[in-house]
Amino acid sequence: MQLVQCKVRISPCGKKETTIARLELLRATLAACLSSNIRGEFQTDNVYFRTDSTTVLTWIRREDPWGIFVQNRVTEIRKLTPVKAGKHV
Repeated sequence: MQLVQCKVRISPCGKKETTIARLELLRATLAACLSSNIRGEFQTDNVYFRTDSTTVLTWIRREDPWGIFVQNRVTEIRKLTPVKAGKHV
């Protein structure tokens, strides 16, 4: 079984401009939340995440002290998914 789900717009509506890397991190956070809901319904642990952003993978895999924005999203991703599930495309 293959289930694909996506969300089109993820950029925050604010005055401050956001970098591409941060938008990619928001996308990864959204994917982690969606997969958590889906895994709860279908009782499966066989989940893989793919991204073309090496920056996001580095943020998720390393334990460095990131800024508040990055750290909060990385913490949420780590809580919802296994770190080793992420792969680079």
